Order: sequence, then structure tokens, then C-alpha cells
Amino acid sequence: MSSVVHPQAPSSDVHHLPGMTHASSPQVTGLSQPELVDGHKFHPTTEAGSDDISHPGTVAFDEAMLDHYTDSDLFSFIENAPNFVTTRVEATKVLSQNLVAKIIHDTERDDEIAATEFARKLGILVPAVRRALIHPATTRGSCLVLERVHGRTLEQLWAEIGWWRTLRVAWQLRRYLQKMHAVTSLKAGGLATGSVRSLFFQGLYPPVSYASPEAFTGYINWWLTKCRPRQRQPRHDLTLKPLRRHVFVHQDLAPRNMILDARNRLWLIDWGFAGFYPPYLEYLAIEATEMPWLRGSTWHARLARWRWTVLRWIAAGPRGPHIRPFKALGEVHRRSCLFRTEKTPYSQVD
Repeated sequence: MSSVVHPQAPSSDVHHLPGMTHASSPQVTGLSQPELVDGHKFHPTTEAGSDDISHPGTVAFDEAMLDHYTDSDLFSFIENAPNFVTTRVEATKVLSQNLVAKIIHDTERDDEIAATEFARKLGILVPAVRRALIHPATTRGSCLVLERVHGRTLEQLWAEIGWWRTLRVAWQLRRYLQKMHAVTSLKAGGLATGSVRSLFFQGLYPPVSYASPEAFTGYINWWLTKCRPRQRQPRHDLTLKPLRRHVFVHQDLAPRNMILDARNRLWLIDWGFAGFYPPYLEYLAIEATEMPWLRGSTWHARLARWRWTVLRWIAAGPRGPHIRPFKALGEVHRRSCLFRTEKTPYSQVD
């Protein structure tokens, strides 16, 4: 039986900032060699595995003092902390052996905290938020201090793992999605604020907060059929029908956001886009576009590409029901990139 959740605005006793802590959160354990955090290597300027990440002449960050540091002190540590390096330099920072820091936009903070906590309650392996803080210079956003997950992302592992580990990951992800999608709501958006976010919507005016299934689908169909009809051909062939309810989705299940620890347990990170949305947004986000080598013509690339297709099929179902939403949202993305100032009758305008 599905449970029903209605997103609500954050109350004063939830996610109080600054200084929200989760002192009882369990320790995250995993790989010790090589030293990786969220699947990312330490920056070369920092010794792997060292708890002291301070620069010469500065005070070292002390995990035991996390609850006692001021926001200003913590941001000083974060600014001096090394970035992760994978195939790119990541924005996330290594605070210590067991803690990492993620800089986020103020408007996303409460929704990411709420989604992270909710997913943990569902039994999904998610790093706990240990503290949330606001930068003293408000234009620089907020920060979440999170438990450190020792492991490697699927983006890093995909070239070397075989079919057995692929299937094991796929079934773990399937169980996670079944738990998440069993929770439904009549309102779209983030769990705390109801703000609607999607990488497919690039206009300045996203769908209205707490959008109903009709309003959410109406927003998509407006871009398809009524956006500058003299310049863009209306695409009535791609319009979507409203679903009865939204489900709880992560909405950014790219390989970089899935980590395997030393025990081959799957962790999901980066819940900034999570909330209540149509389930097709989950399926469409399980993409491997950040691994361009998969498009190669070698047998290794072909088999790796086939393994990813199998993983997505096991975890999220067959592709058929999602072909039309994929084409529709692709067109919405293109149009909202071109005409960013357009407002629909279903847009958030304040």
C-alpha cells in the first residue's frame, strides 16, 4: 500500500540554522586504500588519509568540535579545505577523515536536508547531515557538513566492474526506488519548500510551488504547444497526460551520485533535486552521459554500455513507457533555454 505525503513548508523546529546537528548519526565506514571521499580522491596538495587538512600556520579542524564551531569558523575551515579530484575538480570539500562539506544555494538547503533525512528513514544508504550553516556573507550561499562515505562512484568503477557487481548494484537500486516510489503526494516539489526543480526546466519561471499533477503537466504542455508558435512549431504530438499522483524521486541518479563502499553497498548522494515528481523523471535521470567513452566502438565500450542499459532496466523498468516523456522534456529543455523569460499560466512568478 502506498503512503501519502503532502510537502509542507519548514517549521521553526526543523532544520534550525545555524548549528543543526545529528550527533547520533552512525559512522560511515568503507575503503581505506586508496583514500576516497564520495568516490573522489584527495586533492594532490593534501596527504591522503590525513586528519590534518590545515595549511601551515593555521589551526587544524577538529571533528569533536563540530557542534561548537561558529558558522564563520567552519566556513574558514571549508574554504581552506582541499577539493575532491576525479576526472574533474569537484566543488565538495574534504573537511576531515569522517566529514565533508558541500556548498549549496540558500534556496536549495532546506529541501536537500529534508530529502536526505527522509531517504534515510526509508532505509536508503545516504550520508547524514551533521550540520547546516549559512555563510556570513549571504551572497555566498549555505553549506552542509555531511558524513564522509568511503568508496568509489559508479563513474569511476564502471570500466572495471563485471556483470556480477553490475547486477548486484542494479537490484540494490531497484529496492531503493521501490521504497521511494511507494511514497506519493498530490503536490510536486521539494519536501520542505515545495519548490519545483528539474534540469529539464531552464526558464526563469519554473512551475508553481506545490504544483498539482495537472499544473505540472500543464507547464510542460504549454512549452510544447504555446511557446512562441510563430517561431517554434507546436508539438501536440508530444503532450503528456497528468498522472494521478507524484512519487518521491531522487531525480539525479547519474553515475557520479552512486557510490559503492568496500562491502559493495550502494550509497546515494546529492539529493538537491529530490522531491515529489512524475516517476519518468527518475528514469530519465539514470543516464551515463558523463562517461563519453561508453559511446566508443570498442567491444569494451559496447559491453559497458549494455551493462548500463541492463542496470537501468532492472532498477527502473523498461524504456518504452518513458520514450514520449523523454522526447517531450527534451523539447521543453531546448525551448526553455532559448526563451528563458517566458511565463506560463502555471509558472512561479514571485
